[in-house]
Amino acid sequence: MEQVQGYLGLDHGPCPIKGPTNPVLVDTPYYTSKVYVSAKCRSCRDLKLDDIQGFVCSYEQERWGSFPRTLDWGLWNPAHPNLGLKSGRSVPIEFIQAVQDQYEAQAVKAFRAAHPDATFREARDAYAELLAKLQDDLNKD
Repeated sequence: MEQVQGYLGLDHGPCPIKGPTNPVLVDTPYYTSKVYVSAKCRSCRDLKLDDIQGFVCSYEQERWGSFPRTLDWGLWNPAHPNLGLKSGRSVPIEFIQAVQDQYEAQAVKAFRAAHPDATFREARDAYAELLAKLQDDLNKD
């Protein structure tokens, strides 16, 4: 509840379309960054681009009006956790992988490659912070 800050998504019920839910890249002129959608949604006629919410599902739009369905991600889970750092620096995938493997030297190298202005101390602190978060997540499961 702390993460959603009291705002929960409207439950529109299950998506009637069957298919894979792994993320696939959508090439669109509307976004300069990479945008991923569920694989089954990419070719679906109900996939729409909302000016505010990004890609949404317009299935039963006449019923839900201004509250469109979110995309159906099914049981898909990301290969890497979505973790941030206290410093606010971005966390590259290579850095996360090295931390998961508990390979500090490779993690420091990946962090400094992504952030050339970072010191070794900052990179090592980021490694320790992320390692602690990953271990906390494993202990919760």
